[in-house]
Amino acid sequence: PELRDDLIDVVAGHAFSSSSPRSYAAMFHLKGAVSRVAEGATAFGNRQASHAIIVHAAWRPGEDFGDRETAWTKGFLAALGRFREGVYVNFLGGDEDPGRVREAYGDSVFDRLADVKSSYD
Repeated sequence: PELRDDLIDVVAGHAFSSSSPRSYAAMFHLKGAVSRVAEGATAFGNRQASHAIIVHAAWRPGEDFGDRETAWTKGFLAALGRFREGVYVNFLGGDEDPGRVREAYGDSVFDRLADVKSSYD
């Protein structure tokens, strides 16, 4: 998403409210060479995005942060929802809805990858 004041307010309001000292949010600037390759030319999607944000909950085994950090992550992502323009595949979790996985690649790339996969399965 483009950096707007209301987006910065959401990030600032959530980023430092996690319980675990290991949890974090990070924002990455994109554009540049990434955006100069045609959409669909490779499996990397959403090439026109200006930034990517990851929200990552983390805690060590035995630490009592799981429920709070999961809630923190879900709340943070929900607050970011209105700014969302796509999904970066490397930020997907293991329990993602198949629609979000498809969104990360785009329909045509996802279908091409599914065809390649089915030829090897």
